[in-house]
This record gives sequence, C-alpha cells and structure tokens, in this order.
Amino acid sequence: MTTAGRPGYFASHARAVFNRAGRTDRDRDARRALRWLQLNKVAEVTREELRRDALHQSLDSEETDRVVSRLVEANVLRAAPPVRTGAPGRPARRWQVNPAVRV
Repeated sequence: MTTAGRPGYFASHARAVFNRAGRTDRDRDARRALRWLQLNKVAEVTREELRRDALHQSLDSEETDRVVSRLVEANVLRAAPPVRTGAPGRPARRWQVNPAVRV
C-alpha cells in the first residue's frame, strides 16, 4: 500500500509548510523577527536592530516599519518612552518586548 493512498497523510506536511510560509511576506518577516526576539531575550529593541540583526537587512526601513506594526498589533511590542541621551538629534524610537516572549 502506498502512503499516497492514505487520506490525510500529506495534510500534516502541507499544514507545516503553509504555517511556516505565512500568509504574507509581512507575516513571515514578523515571525522571523519574533524568533530572533525569543532567542535573544531582549527587553527593548529599535527598528534598526530588528532590520539589521533579526531580518539581516533583507528589508528596507519602510518594510521594517510594517513588520514592527504587525508585532505591535500582535502585542509582541509596544512603544517605549523616548530616552534623551544628550546626543544631538532626536532619540531612536524603541519598543518594549512583551515579557511573555522572553520566557
């Protein structure tokens, strides 16, 4: 008997592939960023840290903003209050990482 004749044999494999692939690139990239946040257990993060370290500069700043928005919608990130360092220019926007993600 071949495995192809069994109903549901490929269903679990297909489900795994589609879950890993994501519905959209933004979901896929958000999952990559989430895995990075979980592995590195960071309490706060900037857009540039996500873009550079989590997403390996595969996205531009606008696309990374969309990933950040997706993570905010999913309650993974929330805006942190700005911190003045005394350096010229405006402070970098930071997001706090949900403590449940860092467990």
